Order: sequence, then C-alpha cells, then structure tokens
Amino acid sequence: MLNQDGVGRYISPSVERILGYRQDELVGKSIADFVHPDDLSAALEAVAIRLQTPGLADSPAEFRVRHKDGSYRIMEVIGNNLLENQAVGGIVINARDVTERTQAEEALRESESKLRAIFAAMTDAIIVFDADGRWIQAN
Repeated sequence: MLNQDGVGRYISPSVERILGYRQDELVGKSIADFVHPDDLSAALEAVAIRLQTPGLADSPAEFRVRHKDGSYRIMEVIGNNLLENQAVGGIVINARDVTERTQAEEALRESESKLRAIFAAMTDAIIVFDADGRWIQAN
C-alpha cells in the first residue's frame, strides 16, 4: 500500500520471497527508488492516473523492479486508489513476478522469427498443409 506520494505504507511479507527485501526495508521508501530508470516515468504516470481516479482499479502494467541482489524482476502491477476509504487510506498495489513468463515469450518470438527467416530463405519449395490437406503456408 502506498501513500499519495508513492511511498510504501504497508508491504506484504511476500515481498521477501519475490524481491528479497524485508518488509521494514521498503516501508517509508518511494517506489521511485526501486523501479528501473527506463520504466520510472511510466510507473509514476500510473500512480498519477490512480490519484485522479479513486476507486477504479486499472488494467495491469509491467515494470522492472530491482531485487535486493541488484537484478531486476518484471512485475505485473495493478493499482486501486483507496485513499478516500477510511478503512484503507492508501493506493493498494498488487504485483506479481512475471519475469519467467516474459522471458519465455521473448524467446518464443525470437525462435519463431529465426524459423520464418530460415523458411523464407530456403531454395527448396516447402509447403505446409494442415491435417485436412489444406495449404496453410509456403515459402
């Protein structure tokens, strides 16, 4: 949970498993201290949008967040401005580590790109048919 300035008010114990920090190492710290510099403007913009739209959870965004070991993890983040809710009084952020998924998706894109390049460069004719005998691709 963040205050209106993006400073941590409450941090879930799961942060230690995900990012290596103890809760007390993040409470009172700004998210700006942990978001990758290239992602910082987008992260701050997301907080600003949340400030303008109380009670509305946004669609997920992805930001690189620094792990205690200095590496970065790709976090899928969604926030909800509950500053006006007296029981909460903060911006509630839910985040999950999607680093492995994102890396797998990138590896798949690269592999497909290489395969397409090889397929297109072949001097032999290659035709791909589906199970019903329909022509679906040719170089």
